[in-house]
Amino acid sequence: MAPVPTCTTMVRLGLADTTNLPEDTMTERQALHAYLGQEAHAGWQDFAEQNGVSATSLCEVIGVDLGGAVLTGDDVFPDLVKRARKIDAVRRRRG
Repeated sequence: MAPVPTCTTMVRLGLADTTNLPEDTMTERQALHAYLGQEAHAGWQDFAEQNGVSATSLCEVIGVDLGGAVLTGDDVFPDLVKRARKIDAVRRRRG
């Protein structure tokens, strides 16, 4: 299994920066639903618990930063996209 981005990586990527959150963070919300494997679910929950935040708030800040992100020369995004594409392909074959 590939390593999960650390807090240091998230700060470097701007994923831990809350200064760019939209003003509607608390007023206009939409549901995001995902079926995760047990390991991925535990990863979100464990990371959130260890850092004193909710998985929902993590999705909020990461989603804001990922909204305009595209593959760059960064060492994390290409690996994340590659792994996500593999999961999508496997799930499409099952469906």
